[in-house]
Amino acid sequence: GAGTGALSGVACGGCGVTTAAGRVTLERTPEDPQVVLLRIDGLESSALHLSDPAVLDFEYMELMSRVLDAVRPAGPVRALHLGGAGCALPRAWAARRPGSRQLVAEVDPDLARLAREWFDLQRSPEVRIRVGDARVRVGGDHGHPVGDRLEVRRVVLELAGQRGARAEPAAHGDASLSAPARP
Repeated sequence: GAGTGALSGVACGGCGVTTAAGRVTLERTPEDPQVVLLRIDGLESSALHLSDPAVLDFEYMELMSRVLDAVRPAGPVRALHLGGAGCALPRAWAARRPGSRQLVAEVDPDLARLAREWFDLQRSPEVRIRVGDARVRVGGDHGHPVGDRLEVRRVVLELAGQRGARAEPAAHGDASLSAPARP
């Protein structure tokens, strides 16, 4: 399924591991012990609600979901997530839209493995995680491209450079890109 239940084998509260993405840490939020915050090099990357995967704690992810609801009000969705970290957005869409088919392209093999282990993301067609460069996946028939990356600026510039200084939407015309604001 889309990953519900307790954090598998990890004690939260500053636990961490170094991966190719950087120093990855987990902590339960003081406001709600069911929410685990995943940080990469200190930057908030994913917030996952352990008992309800449909809950999104990051406002920008909820806004992306509202855009999706406006474009495609009901039913399953096909999506390609360019980076995934803890896979909060794919988990939420799988829970909210049963039958969805999503592919998460995550460049960091350790982060992909840890997301599956830590957040009980079972191997399924609902949320597939593939290790590799997201640029290779763009342009295939993977569905609605969703950029959810900490290094958005670098990736977008590289994608734009490959496409004549503009990002192209999927064949059906849908595309979203999100980027956390930096001061």
